[in-house]
Amino acid sequence: MFLKETYKSKIKIVVTFDPVPEEQEYASTPCGACRHVIWEHSTLGTVIICGQYMYLNDEWKFVPKMEKYTIEDLYPKPFKIIKWD
Repeated sequence: MFLKETYKSKIKIVVTFDPVPEEQEYASTPCGACRHVIWEHSTLGTVIICGQYMYLNDEWKFVPKMEKYTIEDLYPKPFKIIKWD
């Protein structure tokens, strides 16, 4: 029998930044495996912020544009365990 552990703490916010050679139209979002972990340990209010940074003039600089998502935006149909009676 599979027993899922229940954790009291939940993920409230996730922040990801990509190193890029030049500003891209969109920042990368978390991969599928990461999205599942976020789903399992988050709330419906969990926010994912994605951004980019570049190496310019011998230093790292953040691209000022960032994107904000909810876990439901990125993972609209997650795997859910079905309990059988």
